[in-house]
Amino acid sequence: PPLDFVPEAVMNESDIGRGGALSFLSYHSPDFFTNETELSKAFDLFSDAAVFLDRSFDTQRDHSDAVFPLEYVSSIAGRAIADTNRHPAPHRFRALDAPKVFEVMRKKRGNDAKMLQLCKRLSFDGEKLPVGSIIGSSQNFVTNFLPFLRSIIPDEVDYSLSNLHSYARQENDVRSDQAEDLVQASYREQQKILENDDIVDDESLPDDTADEIIKRRD
Repeated sequence: PPLDFVPEAVMNESDIGRGGALSFLSYHSPDFFTNETELSKAFDLFSDAAVFLDRSFDTQRDHSDAVFPLEYVSSIAGRAIADTNRHPAPHRFRALDAPKVFEVMRKKRGNDAKMLQLCKRLSFDGEKLPVGSIIGSSQNFVTNFLPFLRSIIPDEVDYSLSNLHSYARQENDVRSDQAEDLVQASYREQQKILENDDIVDDESLPDDTADEIIKRRD
């Protein structure tokens, strides 16, 4: 029988977005199937939709195209179950809760925020961590910076890690633009220190200037 709704419209107008709707469909669809082959075909279509969804984040793609790839996602994912589920499960009440991946992503965002706050805390003192290193992913910070920091300033890092939750809570009371202002102020202070530093390459200066610098150092 024909559908009494437009699958593409449901996907496009979903409050959780196309990605969330795709996750929701793939998470709950097994309860509505009785045939494994049909379910496998549905997941093949979900996989195709995920490929097009990933393509939508490609900065090199033609953004003037209003159909590709997002409308492909809506059509393929929205019609996957109707197209493949020829032997549906019997009607019964089903509790449609949020997919587990939503909780995983929520915790990931929380961990990223905590790592960013830790990085900022360790960045405020110019002798600990260059402010420029806060740029990048939390994985980069944890993998490439934190182990070395624990070797250089173990007490400070251990204290910061043990108080990570309180740091995040404190930062929740500060607007993101205020936190950015603090980082920029720290960066400007470090730049001022570098500008006032009299350590220069003596060989690049005239002899009389180099002599004056040596005398000043002595």
